[in-house]
Amino acid sequence: MFLFTSSVASAAHKSVSAFDWQPVIDAIIEVESNGDTRAKSGNSVGAMQITPILVAECNNILRSRNQKKRYKLSDRFSL
Repeated sequence: MFLFTSSVASAAHKSVSAFDWQPVIDAIIEVESNGDTRAKSGNSVGAMQITPILVAECNNILRSRNQKKRYKLSDRFSL
């Protein structure tokens, strides 16, 4: 079993937050919708093909972190 010490966990968090996610996001958009922000496939919509359950889960995470921000289903069409 591998255990993180607080300094290792802190260093891991910093390296993740410093990671450039834009190429990953661009690749997902290309694969899921070919860049079409109005794409639809079943319950999935938008450039990243976001589902209603993902919107709900994002809102649950925001709520658990005491954040005021909430997403609407219409936000799935936004980049």
